[in-house]
Amino acid sequence: MKWATYGAAFTSAASYGRRRGMLRGLLLPVAAAAAVALVTVLHGFVGAEQIYGFYEPTVQRSIWHMGPLLNPNHLASYLNFGIFCALGLVAARRAILPRWVLGVTVAFLVPNAVVAGSRGGVLGLVVGVAVFCLTVPKPRHADPDFGPIPRLTLLGTMAIVFAVAIGLTGLMATEDTIVALYAGNVDKLRMLTWCRHLVADYPWFGVGRGAFESAFIAYRSGPSNEIYSHPENLPTQ
Repeated sequence: MKWATYGAAFTSAASYGRRRGMLRGLLLPVAAAAAVALVTVLHGFVGAEQIYGFYEPTVQRSIWHMGPLLNPNHLASYLNFGIFCALGLVAARRAILPRWVLGVTVAFLVPNAVVAGSRGGVLGLVVGVAVFCLTVPKPRHADPDFGPIPRLTLLGTMAIVFAVAIGLTGLMATEDTIVALYAGNVDKLRMLTWCRHLVADYPWFGVGRGAFESAFIAYRSGPSNEIYSHPENLPTQ
């Protein structure tokens, strides 16, 4: 079902892009990410303890984590996707929206992605920005949508946008944010070594995502007796 859904999403996106153009298609994830960030911020401003006023999470969340996506990794990844789609529109030959609107959107999404408290999300954001700066300004004569733009203009705009974003991050950051980003726990990486025998025993179909918690007990190594409900490690999963 999961892979069928991915396939349906890909087919829908390809069809939309063929009919409306890729640039208009990029607006959809930008708008979706901005909507998620806005709803999350509004929940934080009013000090909401329930999402949309009726759902109370079973796990206590910090002030800026109350929103449609409760998992910090999911929230940061979703916002990062919107950020880079917005930056792609900034570098487009034809402006679908005024570039200052896109810049404001990026400046709004970046602090929300950082304050989500996902170490992987922050790393992905930094690496993505570096790759973007290295690749987008180069001439792409075969691409009718994206082409060379003045490097100084691009870097100047991005510098202003990220300066504003850093300021907003400082205002929104809490003690929980700092603890989450500087946490030294690397169990997600150790999961590769912990599960190597499990993968060897079930190489073709695995044990199933729902059965991982019970199957993991037999393969857990080390002095701790912590049990994990799911690996949260893509190669292992």
